[in-house]
Amino acid sequence: MELGHIFKMEMYKNFLDKTYLIIIGIFTVLMTILSLFVFSEDFFFNLVRTQDTLPSLYVFLMILAVFTFLGLLVFAFLYPFHLLNLDYKNKVMSLMFASGVSRTKYYFVKIGATILSCYIVATIILLPLMLSTESARILQFMGENIFAIVQWVVVMMVAIILTKGSTSGLFLFIGLNLGISIVQWIIISSLLPARSLISFVPVASEGWAVDWMSLITIAIFGFIGVFLLRRQDL
Repeated sequence: MELGHIFKMEMYKNFLDKTYLIIIGIFTVLMTILSLFVFSEDFFFNLVRTQDTLPSLYVFLMILAVFTFLGLLVFAFLYPFHLLNLDYKNKVMSLMFASGVSRTKYYFVKIGATILSCYIVATIILLPLMLSTESARILQFMGENIFAIVQWVVVMMVAIILTKGSTSGLFLFIGLNLGISIVQWIIISSLLPARSLISFVPVASEGWAVDWMSLITIAIFGFIGVFLLRRQDL
């Protein structure tokens, strides 16, 4: 099967799940509401002006904003795992490979389709916020940190392959990601001695080091992922 056909198939599957489409729709509606009321100068002006007699509406909107933000953090963690895990969950991996789909091609297409799908969904959910205020920088952040996001997905794919799509893959991914972060921090700290020992946040002067560490991690775990998938008994 040609690479383009495999990619189209993956993108089609990614946006076929009704449950996640509903969740995406709910988040989009919530962000629209918040962009109209909370993320605006009028809201904060009225909040300060009425701080002694704060209306219940403002309290509700602030609580809604907090829970929406927390929900998006959880969704950003679970959604790529769901996309990468989909074929294991549906038990179609063996059928796909038996039909002539190359495991190596499938691996790279799966990674690419997952990243693209996540960017599309992020754009849809954050579009109301982007249109209503200039303070929304999340999509810009995702663009500037593309290597870190690719690393996130590649490492997650290795965890899923190792656990054959089991839920335990989430915990394995957390462990792998924590270990990788510690190793990268130690290496970057040794390359840049002036870096604060208590600072885990990269500064502009060391951005090149962070990007290179991400690229090296992507290469290592990309090789591991392909190696494991090609030899896995399905």
